[in-house]
Amino acid sequence: LAGKRGVVVGGSAGIGRAFALKALEDRARLVVVARRELPAEVLADAAQVTSVSADIRNPDDCRRIGETAASTLGQVDLLLISAGYAPLKAFSDVDAEDWTKVLATNVIGVHQVIQAHLPVLAPSAVVAVLSSDSVRHPHRALGAYSASKAGSDHLVQAWHTTYGLPVLITNCSNNYGPYQFPEKLIPLFLLNALHGRDLPIFGDGMNVRDWLHVEDHCRGIELVLENGKPGEVYNIGGGEELPNMAVIDAICAAVDRAFSDVDGLAERYPDASAAQGKPTSSLKTFVTHRAGHARRYAIDCHKIERELGYRPHNRFAEGFAEGLAEGLAE
Repeated sequence: LAGKRGVVVGGSAGIGRAFALKALEDRARLVVVARRELPAEVLADAAQVTSVSADIRNPDDCRRIGETAASTLGQVDLLLISAGYAPLKAFSDVDAEDWTKVLATNVIGVHQVIQAHLPVLAPSAVVAVLSSDSVRHPHRALGAYSASKAGSDHLVQAWHTTYGLPVLITNCSNNYGPYQFPEKLIPLFLLNALHGRDLPIFGDGMNVRDWLHVEDHCRGIELVLENGKPGEVYNIGGGEELPNMAVIDAICAAVDRAFSDVDGLAERYPDASAAQGKPTSSLKTFVTHRAGHARRYAIDCHKIERELGYRPHNRFAEGFAEGLAEGLAE
């Protein structure tokens, strides 16, 4: 990524933020786009990065992103789109307004961002769209989010087939590690545990997901950008399928150990069960299984392993423990 001129759309948290930081570390020059305020660490080097506050549902905002890229970078070597919208509610509770936001962001927004950058893409530029493992059965989508992400994947592949746009698509499994949005399972349950709030578990808690450390995700994206074939889709996974209950039990056990080992933690978080001598697992609460909640998401990474040499480096137990220690230190 050294010397590359890139636009990262969706850089406030998650994989967009992690990738932006990695690219800046490699001395790329970036325009980083987000609806939320960007963290100071992304903006640390003003000579390397320009921030744009924008909503990709708005065509005027998308044009402004393209104009900013033109004025600050001249031409763009990499357009990476990680922005997405998913309603924080059960699929069956998603109303018409939610569907509109989902489609406007994940399909129309992606289209508008690409369209706005066509005049500034360098001859050797690459357009990368980061998608989800929930699209692997695009004709049997379980909800608004997976349907829209499948639609986005089809859309950008059509750009490639029809116009030769050099697009690359990645589908990833559940991420963990730094920079996650607070509503994701691990940071949400950690915060709830520290503040003595319920740990809500859907159904029996045995829904299975593959877990991918954000550093491995960044590594996989770089391999795709360097050697991927335009128009192709690459799955990036962590190689560790775990039921949600196993992850939740790991959080509970780790929090209990932390309160036993770390001085002052009970004073900082007096409402935590562990601060009151009770196990964190006592906060577990089973709630009605949300409609459309897939029992298992599996991801097949043989293609990226075979063609690009990808292998995940982080094991869940070690990566999770490191992330938990960082969270407790904040």
